[in-house]
Amino acid sequence: MKRIEVYWISLLLTALGACTFDNEEEVFPSDDANGGCQTAEMSYIDDIVPILAFHCYSCHGDASFNTLGSNIHLEGYNNLKNYVDNGRFFGSINREQGFSPMPRNAPKLNQCDLDQIKSWIDAGALNN
Repeated sequence: MKRIEVYWISLLLTALGACTFDNEEEVFPSDDANGGCQTAEMSYIDDIVPILAFHCYSCHGDASFNTLGSNIHLEGYNNLKNYVDNGRFFGSINREQGFSPMPRNAPKLNQCDLDQIKSWIDAGALNN
């Protein structure tokens, strides 16, 4: 074989060997224990309300309160805080035994959302 052919074959084999089926987590591992989920210094307004708006307010928000028969109103800090303080809120969204699993007829919240809510609750569930 000519030297140029050996060179191109070597280059091709090297390039093919570098192409593996790595996933992003293996190639770029997360620095935190939560797999990239930020749970420090959770804010009610910035972090918790968006989760609630996406998963809860359609049944437990201002527009739906008492119209869907839930009688559980979560929109607004004071409304939510009552359920946080008695443990019903996290027990339901975490689908713990003895609690009504929420959101009803929908998948459980993803682990990052649960971790963020739990972190906010553990920090005192502040209105921040």
